[in-house]
Amino acid sequence: MLVGTRAEASSAEVMVNDKNTTLDLKVGVNVAPKVELFFRQIPRIKHNGESGYFGYGSLGYNIFNNLNALIQAQALAGIGSAYGVGAEYFNDIGGGDVYGLADVAFWNGEPIAEFLLGLGYRPQLTDDLSLALNFEAFTP
Repeated sequence: MLVGTRAEASSAEVMVNDKNTTLDLKVGVNVAPKVELFFRQIPRIKHNGESGYFGYGSLGYNIFNNLNALIQAQALAGIGSAYGVGAEYFNDIGGGDVYGLADVAFWNGEPIAEFLLGLGYRPQLTDDLSLALNFEAFTP
């Protein structure tokens, strides 16, 4: 149940449609050479008054170039929490980026393999404004 691609350092996105409003907060910080702490919080409010939440935190160690080893924790409202280990890869390619993740998370003690592919494109529209297009596919 992992959701989403990496923020570049920190970001906040608000997504609104005819069913719900979602806030996607991402914060990443280098805490030592080759070590990054990353948090993602996604509260969601449906327009009928129901709410949901997904939280993710990881500690990553850079193994080689843009390949990181991870330990992580996740929480999903109504499901519970999980911890896990895995690897991630992130790279800027021209005006876009690619992100991949493979891990094993333990939800309620059961191991589940998770895979994520994220593709992004961010063309600069003006000096102060850019467009963000993202595609994300994940399992299970």
